[in-house]
Amino acid sequence: MTSIAFIHDHKFYTNDNHDAYSAGKLSVSSFDRYFEHFDKISIISRFININEVSVVFEELNKVTSENIDFIPFEDQSNFKNRFILRNKYKALLKEKLKNVDALVIRVPSEIGFLASEVALQQGIPFVCEVVACPADAMDGFDSIKAKIYKKIIVNAMSKSVLNASGAIYVTEHFLQNKYPTNGFQTNASNVEINAIKDPKNLVNKSEYEITLTGNLDSHHKGYDVLFNALDILDKKLNTKLLIHLVGRGTYFKKECNYQNIVITYPGVLNKQDLFNLLDKSDLYIQPSNQEGLPRATIEAMSRALPCVVSNAGGLPELINHKYVHDKHSPQELADKIYNILNSHTDYNQASLDNTLNAQKYLTSELKERRSQFYTQLKRLC
Repeated sequence: MTSIAFIHDHKFYTNDNHDAYSAGKLSVSSFDRYFEHFDKISIISRFININEVSVVFEELNKVTSENIDFIPFEDQSNFKNRFILRNKYKALLKEKLKNVDALVIRVPSEIGFLASEVALQQGIPFVCEVVACPADAMDGFDSIKAKIYKKIIVNAMSKSVLNASGAIYVTEHFLQNKYPTNGFQTNASNVEINAIKDPKNLVNKSEYEITLTGNLDSHHKGYDVLFNALDILDKKLNTKLLIHLVGRGTYFKKECNYQNIVITYPGVLNKQDLFNLLDKSDLYIQPSNQEGLPRATIEAMSRALPCVVSNAGGLPELINHKYVHDKHSPQELADKIYNILNSHTDYNQASLDNTLNAQKYLTSELKERRSQFYTQLKRLC
């Protein structure tokens, strides 16, 4: 029987029995790709006691099961744990890893960086799932603390990926160029797409619908740039805009008083309800200041939606440069939204291009790549 530890900084809700629940996209099915090769999975990650917070239980996904257990671990992102008590937590993690055959570390992750150090010392094979750029994340905060921490986290990320037995990247080029590995490697997004819609054509109408999916508490999704862009658009529109900001969170949930723009906050949607919303939308936007390769954008592409996105992370790998704006420029975002909704030729071509590009991310296409990657890891066990 082979076992792995899956390590990340994702915050799980946990009860006294160490059952883990996720408020994000992680679910039991998220770990099926590993069970093709391994018999047991231990999840090591941050935790929140479910009895100490107010949550909507129905919105949580239980991720523990008969062959998945959860090992709560203290947050390593604060100064005390990251620096002063590092040897203590390294010893603790060494104990928790003594019965696993290999590690799957999703980075960036401070617990993951610590685990890579332990794995190298103990001779435990490990691979990195490289999903985002921490340098871009720190730039998004624009503070002295973030600038100092940026050098530390980039160095830790670079060492972890470089020394890994292998690395699987969500991008085709962006993350590979910034965080190379000496191990075996491949690329595969974490998106799950089983079908692609036919291309759509722009129809003249009095109101257009635009959708963005993201955590409204996140400073990385570009909401500040978006609201500034909407201020610009509101003054030049000759049609109405209905903006759907999908996702949990309240920090960027604003009541705006535009003349031609209405913003809705549908909250968290299941996959089918999200696809229904995308299907009736006219445009998808992703104005993030930090990304790996966002699943939400690829999902929108699969629904034949033209997309206007920022130049963060791997987004320019997905979308024609005509519809990519500088991540710090509300003016560029406003101009590109306005232009594509006023050009039948550009709109129709963008829809066609996105349906063709989305085919590379069909589950059937990605599954074989992932399978070959984890087969290589199992050979090291």
